[in-house]
Amino acid sequence: MIRLTLAGMLAQRRIWIGTLIVAVVTGLALSLAATVIHTGIHIGTLDAAALVHESGLHGIPADAVGQVADAIQYFFVFFGSVIVLFSGVCAMVVVATTTNLAVDLQRREYALWQLAGVSPARITAIVRGQVALVSLVGAAVGTVVGFAVAPRVFTAGFEATPGLPPVAPLYDPLDAVLTTLVVVVIAVLGALRASGRAGRVQAIEALRGPGRAAGRMTVIRWILAALLLLATVSNGLSIGDLQLDQAAVPSAMFPLTAAVTLVALAPLVTAPLLRLWTSIVPARLSSSWFLARNTAEYDLTRSTSTVTVMMIAIALPGGLAAANAVFNSTGATPDTPDASQSIIIGDQTLLLLVGGALVIALAGVAANVYMASSVRDREHALVRSAGSTPGGVLLSAVFEGVILAGTALVQAAVVLLVTGFGLAASLAAHNPSVRPDFGVPPAAGVFGAALVLVILATVVPTLLALRQRLVPMLAAA
Repeated sequence: MIRLTLAGMLAQRRIWIGTLIVAVVTGLALSLAATVIHTGIHIGTLDAAALVHESGLHGIPADAVGQVADAIQYFFVFFGSVIVLFSGVCAMVVVATTTNLAVDLQRREYALWQLAGVSPARITAIVRGQVALVSLVGAAVGTVVGFAVAPRVFTAGFEATPGLPPVAPLYDPLDAVLTTLVVVVIAVLGALRASGRAGRVQAIEALRGPGRAAGRMTVIRWILAALLLLATVSNGLSIGDLQLDQAAVPSAMFPLTAAVTLVALAPLVTAPLLRLWTSIVPARLSSSWFLARNTAEYDLTRSTSTVTVMMIAIALPGGLAAANAVFNSTGATPDTPDASQSIIIGDQTLLLLVGGALVIALAGVAANVYMASSVRDREHALVRSAGSTPGGVLLSAVFEGVILAGTALVQAAVVLLVTGFGLAASLAAHNPSVRPDFGVPPAAGVFGAALVLVILATVVPTLLALRQRLVPMLAAA
């Protein structure tokens, strides 16, 4: 079983490299969260009076010094926990979509294993072992890199935040080990459904290529989507009844639950949305656009995986920035009692909060496109043999990246609109000055980066494929 596990990974190394990249980035992102939490816990052992003095807070009554010191400690621990939440949820989504794509791309291999006598239960165990091994290696690499990166990012993110002491960030080998284990658990949990599907592949799949149909809405997925939608609506309605200091955390969670709800509904909404907006451009205007559009529609498994991850990358920073701006518009400031625990934060701290999730999502985008390119070489050869020029194939790859990014942008825009209008409507009852905001600048910046990334991830493999001879590629199985 061990030999088959390793042999399968080596034979499909391009596919598993994508999962490895996601694990490395997740380990690095969570090492930052571990640094923040460890530093916050350490602050509790410091002298309270000295801590408050170094924070630049003056005029604090002697009997309130301890409370202020506790608040500073709470800030770091809570902030690190939020990073874990954002990065963990994003990693779960990315790992689930990435593993689902990996299983889909290897359906023929799993069918051949069954024909060779490997039981479905063993195939499922092998896939889960592959995910655990890849995530363990990737997380270990990411947490080791974290020793060099996390303290520097910590310092850069908090140095401009008023009211915080200049403390030295802490990150030790125990943090790295615990972070690695957390990444492995997240990866294995995210891969449970996809690994189960690997064991249910029918032997007839040995005669087919990778699956083309989009994932369907299972009963569990419907239940999950309903629960997430209920949580999002309930959260939004309850915010209006809370004081500003109590509404801060629910407001920050609102775009996260809204985005994850859309992830749960991805098999239902991605394909119709892709067809709808791409139909705006007439197919007769460009054969390359026609080919790209039909490729994205035909191969919905790959398209849905990439679009889902890219939507998360755009919606999370844009949604949190929108929530922050809506909260700012209430007129609260860090000096008012109601804003003492608010989410009013600077750009650097905002980037620190969602940076881990953002990097994980962008890594997932690149990984999904790179993994899918393992089966695209022969497709490019077929298109060329049908009369298309290398330039036409290359332009089609560019258009395919634009289609995927555009579909993700439309989905992310839904999350941003719901966040901006929903939070403003909830807070308006007690804060007439509140106004909606949609986090357009950070969302646009991330969209631009994701667009460039996905185009590169489609174009580079296409260029490499165009350099190969047609006959051997067409003869490949």
